[in-house]
Amino acid sequence: MASDERLILVSATGRLVLIHPPPEQDDDKVAELFSHPQNLQHLHHFPTSMDREGATKRRLKRYADGFVDFHIHFAPVQSEGMRIWDSGEFIGVCGFQRIDVVNHAAEVGIIVQADYHRTGIASEALFALLSLGFREPTFPDVSETDQLESKKAALQGQIQLLQSIISRTSVEKGELEKLADQQAEALENDETNESLRNLAQKPVSDLRDWCRQTETRLEGYRSVLDRAQSALDSLEVPPPPTYHTNEGADSPLPPSIASRLPAIHRCTFLTSEHNTAFRGWMEDTLGVQPESIQRSAWRDPKAGCWNDNVGYAILEDEWRGEGGKIGIRERLERKVMALHS
Repeated sequence: MASDERLILVSATGRLVLIHPPPEQDDDKVAELFSHPQNLQHLHHFPTSMDREGATKRRLKRYADGFVDFHIHFAPVQSEGMRIWDSGEFIGVCGFQRIDVVNHAAEVGIIVQADYHRTGIASEALFALLSLGFREPTFPDVSETDQLESKKAALQGQIQLLQSIISRTSVEKGELEKLADQQAEALENDETNESLRNLAQKPVSDLRDWCRQTETRLEGYRSVLDRAQSALDSLEVPPPPTYHTNEGADSPLPPSIASRLPAIHRCTFLTSEHNTAFRGWMEDTLGVQPESIQRSAWRDPKAGCWNDNVGYAILEDEWRGEGGKIGIRERLERKVMALHS
């Protein structure tokens, strides 16, 4: 991936950065991460150790398979010319895998170093990750785009017609006002007797009335024009959300990454039935209940048995908290900020 397509997510507290694609200089640390028994205690189907070569192969294969992985680092104190991932302690890995771009779904996974278990690091990293996944869609669907363009074209035609009418009516009003002024001036200079002058006042009065009526029409046209312009403005596609990249803060999400990871409608999580810490985090902290049980899904070679998997899912409306309900996003943000305070 080109350097201008690197994506950096900064966590809510600013103490973490999530880096995609994962820097190759982290491969040694990743090998250590996947060799620590405490990190693998609920991943018995994983190899019991990994070397640098294995970490490199893992990184390249997951990218080739369309996964969007991030490495979690402590945010470094930056100096001029330094890349944000050049320093700052490596903490773990997280990301989206098995991404379904058609149905806007993905599975989420995370592993952090054993020293940072139960410290809130995983919660903070997942909050940043899920905020990216559950972002507002950058572009509407093709069918929505067609409808949008049709409505925009109709409104633009209406606006052009109204602008033309207003222009012509303004000219008409100006001519009426000029004629009324000329006739009024002529009457003032006319030495005709008073009765004839009073009789001649009526055309001037009529012209003034027409001017007022024309102004009323203009106000109506302008009101309709304003409503049409507001309707057109509301149809404009909002600008895409911004993210941190190595080009600097608040750069748009790189198109190559956006195409690999669409705005997510459904995020799933899979864990061992024995992973009580993660299950408690999902159920007690986030209020997410198990969606499925996969019986005898993961083999435990050491114990010589099979373990069940527990599946969880978060939908976008549950994340945002629509319908007056407190969303998972707010719950998780509160936890992250409370742990950091």
